[in-house]
Amino acid sequence: MAPDKPSRFWGIASISVLLFAFLALLLMLVPGPLVKADALSFRTAFDVMRRAFYLAAGLGIVSFIALTIAASRANGRTVIRLSGALMLCLIVVSALYMMRRDAASHVPIHDVTTDLIDPPHFTVIAPRIEDPLIVPDRGREDLVAVPPDVRWRIYHKEAYGTLTPLFLDSSVEDAMARARQAARKMGWEIAHFSVADGRLEATDTTSWFGFKDDIVVRIRMEKGQSRVDVRSVSRIGISDLGANANRVRHFLETLSQQGQNS
Repeated sequence: MAPDKPSRFWGIASISVLLFAFLALLLMLVPGPLVKADALSFRTAFDVMRRAFYLAAGLGIVSFIALTIAASRANGRTVIRLSGALMLCLIVVSALYMMRRDAASHVPIHDVTTDLIDPPHFTVIAPRIEDPLIVPDRGREDLVAVPPDVRWRIYHKEAYGTLTPLFLDSSVEDAMARARQAARKMGWEIAHFSVADGRLEATDTTSWFGFKDDIVVRIRMEKGQSRVDVRSVSRIGISDLGANANRVRHFLETLSQQGQNS
């Protein structure tokens, strides 16, 4: 017996909504690996993800309304498909909303260091040569008239004021060896290592988008101890979503734990 027209309509409609929900999920997940493979620019990727958010939000509303109606009119498979579509839409919307909220909650800087007065300088790696310092004021009256480097220091002190150098009871040579070991443990690609200069330069690649951030570690004697300063700079973007500060903290913690375990 052939299904009646209402049943056929609900079947086709539920399948279509579910397929579009899967499309929204793919539009959220695929841009990251494509950027990492250099097949898509990060700006285009974020635009695709923005469209995924609106698609999922619209489909979520449609799915909820359709599910409410179909609950008393359609068969169980239709209800399951609509429920699945609604769940997928909620996942996409929630994930992208939290990502956007996380971005708004972090200061708009991409350069983090343990020494604001004399930040470690790169000698081999040249991060962001083509991209001058961009630090938006975000409408703050106290930042409108000041230059970008001053804005950077203000934001940095507000967000990462507790980020300080690490002091080790060891020679510079020993501290450098431990720094190299910690960098390798964290998966950094070391571009420069010099005990004489007390400097290590490396690049870290993020897992999903494959963004490359550059790091310089400077170690020098101060009051009988080895002072370790770190600087981490993102190659692209304005805000790093706290990634550089987390990287610096993780590195210093790893270095400190090595000293305790040795």
